[in-house]
Amino acid sequence: MENNEELIYFTACVVVMFNAKLNKQRFYTQHEQEIISCAVSNQSGDYIATGELGDTPKIHIWNSRTLENLIILSGIHKKGIHLMSFSKSDKYLISCGLKKPSAIVIYDWKNKTVLVSTTISSPTQDIFIFPDMYIDEKLREEEEKEPKNTNKAQAIEDVESEGDEEEKDVAIMGNQKAASQDSEKIVILSRLEITIFDLTSNSLNSHFISIHESEIKSEVL
Repeated sequence: MENNEELIYFTACVVVMFNAKLNKQRFYTQHEQEIISCAVSNQSGDYIATGELGDTPKIHIWNSRTLENLIILSGIHKKGIHLMSFSKSDKYLISCGLKKPSAIVIYDWKNKTVLVSTTISSPTQDIFIFPDMYIDEKLREEEEKEPKNTNKAQAIEDVESEGDEEEKDVAIMGNQKAASQDSEKIVILSRLEITIFDLTSNSLNSHFISIHESEIKSEVL
């Protein structure tokens, strides 16, 4: 996108990218069926995914700067693709289908590989992407530390010891950050279920949490 100043919307089979500052429009016109969903990559905004309505809907992934189509994904969803999101790193694309039970698909989209294909019983409502999270062990340890010894010699020794500990803390924090950056946490919310995926380069974990229908009804009332 041009300096992230473009408004993106779709109508029928066309995606419109409007720059109000320049009073300029650009159009992506390669869809053959009505567009009902859109996702923009998180890191740079260079990639856009658009999903269709139809019996055999397609996902187009294209370059927002050149409007060049990069990849078309299809073959799993039926009726339509109404929710999509790129993962935190943009490596994965998550899509949710209209047909009940609702299909959830996670693609390694650049390699056109399906990592996850599953269904949930209730209609999907939203996709949440977790940011980087790690525990700062140093702050936790500081809170638990006892008052320092006032003896001068002991104080010098404590300072030297703290220097070594700080180096260890930096290494621990670096490892935690690296592990966090390698992990992709995705939450998909539906009316009756919460689905959580935790992806790393070496593993995939999934959790399904059922929400009792009567509890939802009582909250609505």
